[in-house]
Amino acid sequence: MIELVLHPGHSKCGSTSVQRALLRNRNELEKNGVFLPDSNMKLSFEEGFRKQDDTPRAYFKKIHEASNDDELDRLLNEMRIRLERIRELAEKFNVKKIIISAENLINKLSLKNGYSIHNLLAEYFEKSRVVYCIRPEDDFIQSSWQQWDHKLGNSFEDYLSDCLNKGMPNYFFVANFLAKIYGKKNIRVIPINMLHRSNRNLIRMFFVESRVPVRNLDTSNEVFNETLNPYICKVASQVEGLYENVHDQSVKDILTKFFNGNTLLNKSSYTFICQEQRKKIQDLYSPRTEKLFKKFISDFQFDEFYKKTSEDELEPSEAIRKAYEELIAMFITQIVKQ
Repeated sequence: MIELVLHPGHSKCGSTSVQRALLRNRNELEKNGVFLPDSNMKLSFEEGFRKQDDTPRAYFKKIHEASNDDELDRLLNEMRIRLERIRELAEKFNVKKIIISAENLINKLSLKNGYSIHNLLAEYFEKSRVVYCIRPEDDFIQSSWQQWDHKLGNSFEDYLSDCLNKGMPNYFFVANFLAKIYGKKNIRVIPINMLHRSNRNLIRMFFVESRVPVRNLDTSNEVFNETLNPYICKVASQVEGLYENVHDQSVKDILTKFFNGNTLLNKSSYTFICQEQRKKIQDLYSPRTEKLFKKFISDFQFDEFYKKTSEDELEPSEAIRKAYEELIAMFITQIVKQ
């Protein structure tokens, strides 16, 4: 029997850190019968395996983006054949557990493109364990805007309004969906901000929750995929044609090289979201997040979920904020656009 450990994000909740940890521990994990599929859902003993891949996210993206029912059915059938092949080879290659980490597995859950993937996974793995990471919605909205939407020229205010209208992110919906497919007892929801506050290690906790022996594993909690400072993103969003698409990292690369490790480049800011906006976010999301805690989270208290550190509460003056933005605008104009 092969056990599935599913890590479906949430995006901007430590997914890259987990995936890089899985990659650097691949050899040690395989000694214990734990395997990681590549971007083609192949395992390391199969021909054509891509050893530098840390997630099969691209494999699921193709299914999500199927343009019609015929293409979707073809891709789902290919996935079924792929899973059958893995099951056939499991005993020969001592495959006891497979860890799939792909944050896009929470996408399109109400559509056939999304829920069919989970139905197939649940069908082919008799035993499952889901480790789902979350963070406060206000932090998520700011971070996701910094990562993606500011590159489309969208202001934070417009992005926030869109999130509030759509009710995204909806952790409670995702957790309930996963529980319906894989069983409530197999769902573990981890509020990563509460881990950080108590100096607990996300990577170590992920392996423990995945029921993987941590002896000899590198559980260092390295931070990856940091976003640019929100004030940089605010100004960059106003520069037309700066980015080719939401995945364009050229501006970040140039600034990183220029600043040469200056922590201000990636420093977040609690006060970027004003108190009125933050209250609006928490008023909308906190009732269902409280339900999430009651149903899925027993070792953390909901009352602590939205708490910030005393350092976060420091509010910079408007004059400092304005000067900061003017400095960034000048920098981007003179350096990046050249």
